[in-house]
Order: sequence, then structure tokens, then C-alpha cells
Amino acid sequence: MYDALFCSTKTPIGDEYCPHHNADVAYYTQISLNGHCTVPGPKPDIEKIINHSHNIIIKKAISIETEEIECGTHLKKGKKVLVAGIFILGIVYISDTLDQKVHYFECKLPFQAIIMCHHQCKEHLFPIDFSLNDYQVHVCVEDLEVCQLDERTVNKNIVLMIWLQPKPCIHHHCREGKK
Repeated sequence: MYDALFCSTKTPIGDEYCPHHNADVAYYTQISLNGHCTVPGPKPDIEKIINHSHNIIIKKAISIETEEIECGTHLKKGKKVLVAGIFILGIVYISDTLDQKVHYFECKLPFQAIIMCHHQCKEHLFPIDFSLNDYQVHVCVEDLEVCQLDERTVNKNIVLMIWLQPKPCIHHHCREGKK
């Protein structure tokens, strides 16, 4: 077992955008990315992790037309929002090598989430006239924990909040009834 294993939680670096206390979070979902990252073959073993960083790339955000069963038998048309991207976790560590002490490697973790409309504590489809163009898609790292398991393996536990923020209404871009 290792005496001085590195275990840290979220640091305030990265490209995510989290809602502030007065933010208008229209719709959201949460996902977790858990598991292990392994040091790539040519890299030396980890003696000690000294830092980590992260970056988020949203690759796709689309609305999907679909149907849901309402009241047991009736099909109702609507939309869901699909968000897909990559969470890049960077690990900085010290090795017990003579030529170079500090090393870096990345774990690229794909993610995908479905956002649905929440009403009266139930998930429902968005109305068929819902437009994703009226919203900005954001990803927030709510929790991030990185722990060294052994000289080649890092455990990660990440919780992401994927959320939609209404875009400011600009005269001719507003739909009727929206402000």
C-alpha cells in the first residue's frame, strides 16, 4: 500500500461554466464519470500526483423529436435535448526517474446526457415547438475527486451538471410570449 497517496477534490480551474446563485437555470441534468485512468505505456510510474486540471469540450447539442406515452396509452410528440462532449482530465505527477521528474498525461472521457423538461417532479418531453436556439448549453463540474490507487492507476469520480440557460431576448429573435 502507498503511504502518501494523492487525493484531491475539485480545483477552480477549467473551462466549465457553473450557475451563480441568481442564475436562470431553465433545465438541467446530472451525470457522473467514474472509474480509472491508467498511465500510458511509455510514461514512467507515478511516485506522487502533484496536481490535476480539466477542460470540457461540448461536441454536440441537439434537440431530438420523439414521442412519450401519456396517461397509459396516448402518444404525445415532443423533444429531448442531447448533449455530448469530452471531459479531459490532466494529471501532473512526479516519477522516480533521473532524467525527468515531472510528467503529465490526459484521460479523455466522453460523456453524453439527455435533458428533459421537469414538471411536478416528473420528466416530460419539451413541447414540439421548443427551440434549442433560445438557450445556451453549459457544463458545470459539481464535484471532482482524483486519487492515486497505485503506481499506474488513478481513480476519478466526477459529477457534471449539464444545464440550459435562456439566451437574452433580442427584439426580433424572441418568440411570442417570451421576454
